Amino acid sequence: AGVRCRAVYALGQVGGETAVPGLLRALKDSQLEVRRSAVYALGKLGTEAAIVGLLKALKDCDSEVRGKAASALGRLGSKDSIPRLLRALEHENPEVRLSAAEVLRQLGSEVAIPGLLKALAEQDPAVQAHFPRHLSSETPIPELLKALEHQNSNIRWKVAEVLGQLGSDAAIPGLLKALEDQDPSVRESAAEALSKLSSNAVIPGLLKALESQYSITRRSAAEALGKSGSPAAIPGLLHALEDPDLIVRGRSASALGKLGCEAAIPGLLKIFKHSDSHIRWTAASALSKIGSKSAVPGLLEVLEHSDCNIRWTAASALGKIGSKSAIPGLLKALTDADLYVRMAAASALGRLDSKAAVSGLLRVLSDPPPRRPSQRCRCAGSNQSCDRDSGLT
Repeated sequence: AGVRCRAVYALGQVGGETAVPGLLRALKDSQLEVRRSAVYALGKLGTEAAIVGLLKALKDCDSEVRGKAASALGRLGSKDSIPRLLRALEHENPEVRLSAAEVLRQLGSEVAIPGLLKALAEQDPAVQAHFPRHLSSETPIPELLKALEHQNSNIRWKVAEVLGQLGSDAAIPGLLKALEDQDPSVRESAAEALSKLSSNAVIPGLLKALESQYSITRRSAAEALGKSGSPAAIPGLLHALEDPDLIVRGRSASALGKLGCEAAIPGLLKIFKHSDSHIRWTAASALSKIGSKSAVPGLLEVLEHSDCNIRWTAASALGKIGSKSAIPGLLKALTDADLYVRMAAASALGRLDSKAAVSGLLRVLSDPPPRRPSQRCRCAGSNQSCDRDSGLT
């Protein structure tokens, strides 16, 4: 091993390009000292093939080999070596591509940014998951905004994701423009990114997106507005309760619930007339989050609905709202044909903490238990089912 180490070291001094194949073989040597010497020698040579070898050495089982490879690549971080690292982003080995991206990020050179942006189109799933983090907060926002107009849609949607992670208000204009991108994944990524920005400057753009010709854009905008926490979003979301797209209506209802908007109650109650059980459930869930007593009359009406899932949600919502005017309806629900409705009614009455509920609850204890139905209640008039074990949140 001692002779091989000295030979490897000497090749780094005098071998030139012709020595690289042998040094690359030395990186696989069973002797640790030989591999360390090979890393040193490749660092001295600094050729394109040597850089690829050093990138591979970053995955060595020995920490010192990995450290020496990283140090060597750092020393090569000049303008002359960056093009070689950029070419390594296209290497056939995915681990080499990932290591090259990491080294370029650490070097922090603006010259490397176009290459890193191009690498966002990486197709290998294992590598793809790591590339967005190589565009850090040090990456100039203008460069990323330019990439939002790249011809490759994979790059556009990943850049939108990165801009959301960086959280800079400077990205807002570009992300708002991306809401009208031809690619649905780009539009969705842009809306998600905007939802992560705390600035009220995003609200007008998201409200405009709520009227987009693309339903997927409207869906993403509704969800983003719910996350924004801004009361300025309420009028647009109320209007979106009438959207022709079922998912837009559902997400708008959910968003209004998150915003705690009492003005949404009439519109949410109206949704219970819809034929789709899922959107009715979403409306009931939103009402429970709003928690206003003005919703109680409508929820009591819903407690008579033919859909057991909707009755269960209404009972849970009434318990959360906490109005004693709901007690008669909840007492009646204790005799519901559905087990989960009865359970929700009992829990709701317990929350109301009223002596008026005691007799009804005692009667439940004395009645013979009905046959337990399936845990998953088939929604009336629908192919959907709803697992209610977890309760209403």
